[in-house]
Amino acid sequence: MKNRFVLIVFSIFLITLSDSGAEKSKVPSSWLDSYWYHPMAPQGESPKNWPEIEASLMPEDCGTCHEQKYLEWTTSRHSRAMRHGITGQLHEPWLSKEAQIACQACHSPLYEQQPYIVAGGRVVENRLYNRNLRLQGVACAACHIRKNVRYGPPVKRWVAPEAAHNGFVAVDDFNRSEFCKPCHQFEPEDRRVNGKLVQDTYEQWKASPAAKEGKSCASCHMADRTHTFQGIHSQRMVKNGVKIKILKEVDFAIISITNSGTGHKFPTYVTPKIAVTGRVINLNGVEMESTLIEYPIQWKVDLDMKTERFDTRLDPGETFEKKFNFPKIYSGNIYEIEVMVYPDEYYERFYSSLLDKKPEGVDLEKIKKALEDARNSSFSIYKRQFPF
Repeated sequence: MKNRFVLIVFSIFLITLSDSGAEKSKVPSSWLDSYWYHPMAPQGESPKNWPEIEASLMPEDCGTCHEQKYLEWTTSRHSRAMRHGITGQLHEPWLSKEAQIACQACHSPLYEQQPYIVAGGRVVENRLYNRNLRLQGVACAACHIRKNVRYGPPVKRWVAPEAAHNGFVAVDDFNRSEFCKPCHQFEPEDRRVNGKLVQDTYEQWKASPAAKEGKSCASCHMADRTHTFQGIHSQRMVKNGVKIKILKEVDFAIISITNSGTGHKFPTYVTPKIAVTGRVINLNGVEMESTLIEYPIQWKVDLDMKTERFDTRLDPGETFEKKFNFPKIYSGNIYEIEVMVYPDEYYERFYSSLLDKKPEGVDLEKIKKALEDARNSSFSIYKRQFPF
């Protein structure tokens, strides 16, 4: 077994030369329908000659050979898909077992991650359930393993013939936005607010210039095949997605924000808020009372996901523009304009509500931690100060 493991590591090390060696696949795009079929099928028994680490579904075991991809994944939201906010809610009577199964279809999709399954029309305990694996969220195996077969995009470099896992199946569909669609696009009959699907990112992309230019989800969120899956929680990602300009005059300034590089609405979903603010601060940096003005770029909905308050999101290429007047009564001070991003604004409101109401079946200690995480996720992408 030791020699077998050495061979595995050595084979991975040899991935250095050209685009060949992996099993090629001409599977049609309909392959995705079965690949992301819910609920997923169990992996089954792995080949008897595989060592435990090779058969494992745990991300850290994948990281033994795929160290860089694993380290990238650990920083991603995929790795946190089963953190406090959702695990604190996956209990009865707050959520039925059927609802829990539905949530986990995207948050921890592997069969072996499911505490409950539906069999014979009834919800029963899953005898293959692995609690530790469940907490890994969208793990490596969720995208890359089906029935112990490893899948991935066509390689850019040569793979040794004796590579681990009996090689892998290369499928072009990994590079398509349709690969991300099952978890990032609701079906037409799913929940809507004011007629709009709550999760509509794929269709937004499909209608965008990015799609017409041949840019997929992975082009931005997995550039150079990195597995960080950066999005609204990344300051760098958000900055790269917009262009901010400011026109300064004697007694006012006009700020414009253009959705210049985002292949969908900015922001795409109900959880974030971008706050464009203006305020007067004194020469010591202290805000002058009652001078704060805020304009949100956001799809704000009520906590029950039934009522829309407003929708000021920007379509690709669309520009937001606001004028901030410098109040003459505060002459001699500083006017500050800032653009803040609150990736989890909806969650802040939602978790606060849960802590206030304390519904049965909710783990309030986990919700407290989730609320703290949500409150600590904000950041600034632009700030200018103007003496006046």
